[in-house]
Amino acid sequence: MSTIHEFPKNYERFIAQGEEALVEHNQIAALENFQQAYQLQQTPPVNQKIVQLLLEMGEADEALALAEAFQETYFENLETAAIYMQIYSQSRRFIEGYILLKQLLQTKKITLAQQKTLEQQLMQVEEAYQQLETQQIQAIKRNLLVSDQLPVYQQLANIKTSLYLPKPVFVEVAKDLVMNQALSYFAREWFIEELALLQFSEPLTFLWYDNQPQTVLLEGKNGPLNTPIYSEICTELRNRLENDDPIMLQHLEEEIRLHLAYLYPLAETVISDPTIWVLGYLATYYPEYIEKELTEAKGHQIAAVQKCSTGDTNGFYTNNALKNWHVLKIEDVPFFTVSEILAESALIAFLD
Repeated sequence: MSTIHEFPKNYERFIAQGEEALVEHNQIAALENFQQAYQLQQTPPVNQKIVQLLLEMGEADEALALAEAFQETYFENLETAAIYMQIYSQSRRFIEGYILLKQLLQTKKITLAQQKTLEQQLMQVEEAYQQLETQQIQAIKRNLLVSDQLPVYQQLANIKTSLYLPKPVFVEVAKDLVMNQALSYFAREWFIEELALLQFSEPLTFLWYDNQPQTVLLEGKNGPLNTPIYSEICTELRNRLENDDPIMLQHLEEEIRLHLAYLYPLAETVISDPTIWVLGYLATYYPEYIEKELTEAKGHQIAAVQKCSTGDTNGFYTNNALKNWHVLKIEDVPFFTVSEILAESALIAFLD
């Protein structure tokens, strides 16, 4: 028989002992008792007691890991919401804190008034940090400015240290680095996405995948996987493959996530027809499916494909990268026509 059944009042006993330890200013004993109670019953009130003690002990990272399990309950009132946001301010995760508040407002988990109050609290700590920790902030900035000298696989880890910067400094650094041609595009895209999540309201000029400058308004934009284009492509793909080949579906969804990140934040200007884009993926990775489509197609669909095959295909294969567009060679592909080229060239290759 388990301990819980033998001593049904254990939960209440641990809570009482934890409260007594708090009265005696014994934080360690209080924490141990509340943690024992939490192992028996994971409830929001005990979660909050443990989180507050961890914050008082300077363990903000551990506090965040625990608080996330009950995030929604923390934002049911301003008092507990302030505790939750204290985790971000104490751990210097200002950018993540601002982004979280904007997301909670968008999903109507908090009101605009609550967002403004909590942002103001975060901003007060941020301003003090910016004034008192100038050396640490400068060290982070110097570290970021040498990101372009690192291998690509290290760049993303390095640039995420920018999340520990105050928001004004983060924006300043991000605006510089998105114009840095020596930085990989996935690193530049990460900054663009973070600025979008912050609802950065000014026009942003950045170097796109082809290293050509583009200017975009990010306000109102979501991340690359929270766009109508991504949803339409995935829905189209799932409708075709979910029952026939779920493993292929999983592989293609991973590929799509990669490419939509590469095209962010201008994917809508490239992908005019999600169906054609999906056919391009299928023709490249799953030619048997395209064969089935053609053999089952109606007359006008076959005619359309035949028209493609008799058209001028010069240039479709002149760029070797185009034949391997899915092997991280996207920077060499003329993306303004890539959706049509992907589908048509692959279908032509099959028909030939």
